[in-house]
Amino acid sequence: MQTKGNRHNAQKKDRTSKLLLVIYVIFLLLSVRLIAQIIYVKFIWNPKPELVNVVRPKELGEKVTAIRGTIYDCNDKPLSISIPTYEIRMDCTVRKAEFKKDKKKGAAREKAWRAKAAMLTDSLAKVFGKDVAYLRNRSRILTGREKGWMNMLIAKEVDFTTLKRMKEWPLFNESSFKGGLIVNTNYENRQYPYGGLAMQTIGEPGNKKGIEHSFDAALRGKDGFVWKRVIDNRDKIVDNDSTIIPVQHGMDLKTTLDINIQDIADKALRKQIGPEESIAGGCLILMEVKTGAIKAMVNLNRDKDGRLKELYNYALRETGEPGSVIKTVALTALLDDGKAQLSSRIPTNGGVMQGIRFPKDEHIRDYERQTQTNSIDLLTGFKKSSNYVLGTFVKDGYADEPQAYIDHMRNYLHDGWEFELGGVLPTFPTLPGRLKGDQTVLASAAVGYSSMFTPLNLLVFYNAIANGGMLMRPYIVDSMQEGERVTEKFKPVKVHRICSRETADSVSLALQQVVTSGTGSTLKKASQTIAGKTGTAWIAFDKNDWMGPKSRYMNKDGKRKYRATFVGFFPTEAPRYSVICTIFSRPMRGPVYGGQLPAKAIDEVIRKLYTLDTSWGMDISETGTIPTWSSEILPEAGLDEGKAPDLSGLGLSDAVYIIENNGYKCRYSGLGLVMKQTPAPGQPMKKGQTIWIELK
Repeated sequence: MQTKGNRHNAQKKDRTSKLLLVIYVIFLLLSVRLIAQIIYVKFIWNPKPELVNVVRPKELGEKVTAIRGTIYDCNDKPLSISIPTYEIRMDCTVRKAEFKKDKKKGAAREKAWRAKAAMLTDSLAKVFGKDVAYLRNRSRILTGREKGWMNMLIAKEVDFTTLKRMKEWPLFNESSFKGGLIVNTNYENRQYPYGGLAMQTIGEPGNKKGIEHSFDAALRGKDGFVWKRVIDNRDKIVDNDSTIIPVQHGMDLKTTLDINIQDIADKALRKQIGPEESIAGGCLILMEVKTGAIKAMVNLNRDKDGRLKELYNYALRETGEPGSVIKTVALTALLDDGKAQLSSRIPTNGGVMQGIRFPKDEHIRDYERQTQTNSIDLLTGFKKSSNYVLGTFVKDGYADEPQAYIDHMRNYLHDGWEFELGGVLPTFPTLPGRLKGDQTVLASAAVGYSSMFTPLNLLVFYNAIANGGMLMRPYIVDSMQEGERVTEKFKPVKVHRICSRETADSVSLALQQVVTSGTGSTLKKASQTIAGKTGTAWIAFDKNDWMGPKSRYMNKDGKRKYRATFVGFFPTEAPRYSVICTIFSRPMRGPVYGGQLPAKAIDEVIRKLYTLDTSWGMDISETGTIPTWSSEILPEAGLDEGKAPDLSGLGLSDAVYIIENNGYKCRYSGLGLVMKQTPAPGQPMKKGQTIWIELK
């Protein structure tokens, strides 16, 4: 029988169980409701837009501009570089609402802010040349504060040094939330450390010329895009939960140019044509024989004030009748086809070609009087640059196959290669419609008329002769780099053999004799032995300026324009460089010859190179002078001699400038500002040492 105490315990347990069951059911229902609410919020519910704007931090889409790559010379000296400049703006309304709400101290704090604005105005006036009184009495900052300007322009294209100085001024030395300073970085400003040197070769972004144009896609890179959230103090941070398109900064280009040689060539050409007002301009190109690498390309022409500047690319764009330098093409074809030898002779005939209308060659009349002979050999005619001799040999040798000679011209001077900066250069082995079996045109093409070529076309041919008959494709970009990693290397390219080695050797011998005992004697005493050819051609006038219906080479005033050239290679024993100098005259009465100003400019280049390069067996006693950096927006490099500079906080471009301008080399890693450097600031340094910098 159940006792009274047992019944009481059972009833108590039963009440407890029921209570727990009720609590369990309540929590179960709450859990179900919570899960349902979560599902509703997650998949069904949409918040009100005004609530989102209040709760969620504001997001801003922002383009990340790619930094354009740097162009270097072959010795890693920067030729074209993107230097950061800064656009300074100001939010004039900062803290205005805050001060207005502060009933006790707001007026005093507003007055203090305005006093700082006046001091800021003074500082701006001193640096940017504004009138202080004008700014104080009619301050744009205070006007902007009254009118609610939140993005007022202060200054454009501010350099890094000035920006650092501005951040020490009143208001700008506070956070952007308190002072209102807004800084936008711009990398589009392109700087050229060596001024106008090689400007037609380097080019400028946006202008359809030079390396900047031909390699624009690689240099430009690809812009990125990020979403940022606004946080305290108006700072912005990247929202990593949003879609980010990473920026791809532009590739760096290492060129084959040597800025030392470029400077030497530039000065040599200026020295010769600068005083001659009758000369409109000229070009000088230096190329490595074995590789085809362009080491210097100078293009000078006079502006409206008579100053010589790089305004037009004669080397690649000035297509014209080349004159007697084309006679080397005739000589090569004759020897390689077995139609003549250097010792082959023809009757002098008074310098008049039989059977065709062609001007009498006075060189032959002089030769007849001097030698008392009625015949002349091919080598002598070539040394004397005789139109009669070369024209007659080609006319007779190719009378039955004129197209074969024209094919030689095309093969020697153009076919099979393009140039990076100009594509297929504009050339005409014969003027359109002029051949048609006409022997006069064939003879004319042999001596430098009835055909049109650029200076670079001619240089490539002479370079092939120096290279034993192997034609090399000319090139000017050595490699593409991403930081220190080479992404693409451009190697020398053999195009084709234009003639046999024996023919090239014979032509080289003839070119040497042009210098030692012919029309190129100006270079007879050059610092290095040189082989080459002179050439002078008339330049045709526009038809409206012709003196008469058949006088396209003389204008109505009886004046002519001349194209004078010397082209060759040196040293003759083992050719290292090929070189061409061509100058272009204004209308004038007296002639200009390739053996004069062009040859003298080349003589100057050889002499400077000889003293610059100790591998030619002579200590450096004279060198080309390299211009200093001409940028006005870079920080001053007033550093202790022989000590590592302090680069902390600088951007890459500014750091590179300071390092290289003080004779050191630079290596870096990362992006952003300099956070670490080795050696440390103030440590002893020797010229040529490397400074490693880490950017973050």
